Amino acid sequence: MPDVTVAHAPRLTPDGHAAPSGAYDGRELDLPSSDDEVLDRLADLGFSSLAQRLDPERVAALRAAVARVREREGHGDGAEALHILSLFELDPVFVDLVDWPPMLGPVTTALSPNIHIHHSHLDVHPPGSSTVPGGWHRDGGVQGRDMRLLPARQPRLAVKAAVFLTDVDRPGDGAFELVPCSHRDDGLPERTTEPTTIQPLALPAGTIALFDTRCLHRRGANTQDRTREAVFFTYTYRWITSRDDLYEHHPEWQALSPLRRQLLCDPMWEPFYPKPGELPLDAWVAESAG
Repeated sequence: MPDVTVAHAPRLTPDGHAAPSGAYDGRELDLPSSDDEVLDRLADLGFSSLAQRLDPERVAALRAAVARVREREGHGDGAEALHILSLFELDPVFVDLVDWPPMLGPVTTALSPNIHIHHSHLDVHPPGSSTVPGGWHRDGGVQGRDMRLLPARQPRLAVKAAVFLTDVDRPGDGAFELVPCSHRDDGLPERTTEPTTIQPLALPAGTIALFDTRCLHRRGANTQDRTREAVFFTYTYRWITSRDDLYEHHPEWQALSPLRRQLLCDPMWEPFYPKPGELPLDAWVAESAG
């Protein structure tokens, strides 16, 4: 097996800055100071944390929702891993994430207002959860294959949010791992091939990282003594079909705001030729601009 460099020194924070060596524990990340910095890092490295973290009360509410799901799925003892698709049908509390302003702003700028969330999942990995050997992958299914374009030549079609509800700030915590700049790499390694540079992200609870779905990434093994809880959801253009459960299957979502309905794939707005200003996200962008 070829030598692999695990990029710990100099280690990058989720924002792409070199982190201090030695005592760096992931809790004093150099957060970006603006959406422009988030977007620059997303373009250059393929990932960035947001300038703000979720407050502890919101994290606690989300973790309580995770506990309800685990109990309902028969995993209340926390002994087994969970990977469940269609996050937003699992508990109403998760829906509150979809239009969180510090996240929606840079996502909309990176893509456009004509977007929705087409893929989402809940991941719970207790101590002892291993990772798939290699396990490196890009999201997007067969998009690259069907376009017959290598990753660097593909357009950016999606931005994924990784929301960490527990601290993942020690080696062996099951850190989210990426290959920096691999969204700009024409290489297409096998899933079991170890890249020459691996970047684990040390993240405190409440951190949200955005990443370009063309980036190679995986979940590291959890060999520590605490459970890793995270939720993920992917924003993409509304002319790309959803992998989640259909909007029509959830009549209770009709009571949501128009903005949330758009993001949860309400089909009432034309995806191919929306009129200027027609979409709820158009109005949100205008209001945010002041």
